[in-house]
Amino acid sequence: MRRYEKTNHYLNQKLSFNLKISQGHFADGLLFTNEFSLPYLNKVEPETVAAMAYVMGALKDVIKLPYGNDCISDEKATIALSSATGACFTRGVFHGSWSTNAGIAQGDAGTARRLCKALSIPDFKLVYYLMPESSADLGGRDAVTLLKSTYFLDKPDAIAIAGVVAGQKPRVEDIKFCREKYPDAVIFAATGVNYDNVDQYLPYVDAMFIGTSFKKDGVFRNQIDEERVKHLYVGSGPNRTAE
Repeated sequence: MRRYEKTNHYLNQKLSFNLKISQGHFADGLLFTNEFSLPYLNKVEPETVAAMAYVMGALKDVIKLPYGNDCISDEKATIALSSATGACFTRGVFHGSWSTNAGIAQGDAGTARRLCKALSIPDFKLVYYLMPESSADLGGRDAVTLLKSTYFLDKPDAIAIAGVVAGQKPRVEDIKFCREKYPDAVIFAATGVNYDNVDQYLPYVDAMFIGTSFKKDGVFRNQIDEERVKHLYVGSGPNRTAE
């Protein structure tokens, strides 16, 4: 077996395990990302996109939930991959100019929307980060207020509000303020949701991206822990019981 076949087989096994747990207990949707392609690149390499396409294709027959994908920091690669794999949404930086720890992040919703149309996926959903992780607006403006013109002109499909890094919770005050400013928006808590704080976010959000809290010991780089998934599932609603 050639090296890339061994690698893809390994990825396939790990993701099959994660998929079984996620679909069996908690998730309403799935997101495939290259989360461990560290440090991140502004343009994802072709071999990363190819590996993601292989794995998503191999698992497609057992995926039972709506799913998206995210080639992190590369919206064009993400949309192209989605057109080939059937993914129906992504999250990313689609507005503003941001100073990040990896340099300048520049949103370009116009190109993203036109690419969706060109690839015949006009209904593909773009979840706009309110602001990227570990970033600040280059003009020093408030992120919620900065979104105002973008929200009016682009009408984002949803807004994702993240903490500083993966696994770090966003401030509840920021999510509440965003809900007040954009009452009809679909809002995600994008990082840091766990059993102990989920009740704080439920009054203000429509959905949550959850990753780190599902991992063994709540550690970003660890494997998914089924007991932690069950625990959070029960904690996220009064009428939920783990199977």
